[in-house]
Amino acid sequence: MNKKKELQINIISFLLVIIIITASYVIVREKVYKEIKNKNVINFLEITKRQDKEISHKLEKTLYAVEIISKNNELINYLKETKERRDILRTEYNSILKTLLELEKIDDEVYLVWLANDSANFYIDSNGTISDKNYDVKKRPWYSFAQTSNKAVFTTPYKEYTTKKIGMTAVKAIRKNDQIIGYIGADILIDSFENDLKNYVIGIHGFNFLLYNNEIILKSKKNINFNKNIINELNKKDYLEYFIDGNNFIFIKQKTNIDKLDIIQAMSLDEVMQSSEIKIKEIGAIFITTTILIVFIYLILILQYILSNKKIKNEALTDYLTKTFNRKGFLEETAKRIVEYQKENTFIACCTIDIDNFKSVNDTFGHDIGDKALIIVTNIIKEFLKNEDILSRYGGDEFVAIFFDKKKEYIMDKLEKIRQKIMSTYITADEEILKITLSIGVAFLEKDDNIERLIKKSDEALYKAKEEGKNKIVEYKK
Repeated sequence: MNKKKELQINIISFLLVIIIITASYVIVREKVYKEIKNKNVINFLEITKRQDKEISHKLEKTLYAVEIISKNNELINYLKETKERRDILRTEYNSILKTLLELEKIDDEVYLVWLANDSANFYIDSNGTISDKNYDVKKRPWYSFAQTSNKAVFTTPYKEYTTKKIGMTAVKAIRKNDQIIGYIGADILIDSFENDLKNYVIGIHGFNFLLYNNEIILKSKKNINFNKNIINELNKKDYLEYFIDGNNFIFIKQKTNIDKLDIIQAMSLDEVMQSSEIKIKEIGAIFITTTILIVFIYLILILQYILSNKKIKNEALTDYLTKTFNRKGFLEETAKRIVEYQKENTFIACCTIDIDNFKSVNDTFGHDIGDKALIIVTNIIKEFLKNEDILSRYGGDEFVAIFFDKKKEYIMDKLEKIRQKIMSTYITADEEILKITLSIGVAFLEKDDNIERLIKKSDEALYKAKEEGKNKIVEYKK
């Protein structure tokens, strides 16, 4: 088979594979899309139910609180004895007001507890509000609800008498011998459920509504353009897909335990299906992804191996504090450089550099200041190094440096500049000014020297510098 024919077969095979993969992808995508969508809608329903239970629980708690309040004998007697408006402020009034304030604390959602009756046509609440003569008990929105029930019930949402905000009242008629002697109520504001709506919002674009009798009374987002037809449609379906403000949403309606009080919850369909898109892409690209991943992992492992070896080697040859060579690194690098520069008729100097009285610095000011001094000395010495020069922290406060230059005087001059600059450098330690100095021993490489012998010579010169009073440079002399 010639190359051209083989290429054609390979292209056709490739195209067939692409067609099969594409067809499979479309079929799988549709199937997975529907399955995940149904699963997410079920999960969505469960979240909505938890929100409904949260709000229903709070409303039931308020009704229960009113049932408890309605059994307070002090309040019952006050209602029974208040037959005219002049009876409102009798001696028991202050005690009644205090009792109302205490009872208000039974339920966190309640912001007002009150009493009213027909005979005196009055109203008082836990804030100390007393109705005026124009107040008409029979015209209050809670009146008809209380008249027709023997237990605590909620009213429809209405504009509250004192705050003028939209609220609901849990009210109960107090009866004596089948006669109503008054009413006890607890008011809640619809706004108090705003956090409940927001806490159960799903996704970035999601939102929730609280409805009463199919009318929106509270929104988790104020600026949503909501089509009321959605409410009517949701009365017939478990969920609804609808397009609003550039997004496709899934809507679910759930009933609370309070008659006519419902919740609508909306979530962006894109966010619902986000996980399915990821899964579909993974299915469609699994072979390519796996292949690329294997190659990538292999390259990463090789790169990590190379970098790790380099890092380990560098760490083994470098002083952790000053980032200069340590003793091992210095000896290896110096052995190579000396061989190279000996051929060029260059002066090679080994300098042992020691910080004077360094132990005293550590003992007096602590190791942090000692480390600071080591770094300062390192940085100053580096200012005078050429590319071929070598610097190491040989141990403790001792540095060893190798200098290469055409003239011996140049090296000695450079060391003097280092000594003087260090001497004029100060360190602040515990509000004290610390001055440091260097003692330097210098030995120039001779014909029969090796690196160990050269370091030994510079050490001897350093000891002599110390003996002669420190803060000076001493050259090794036979």
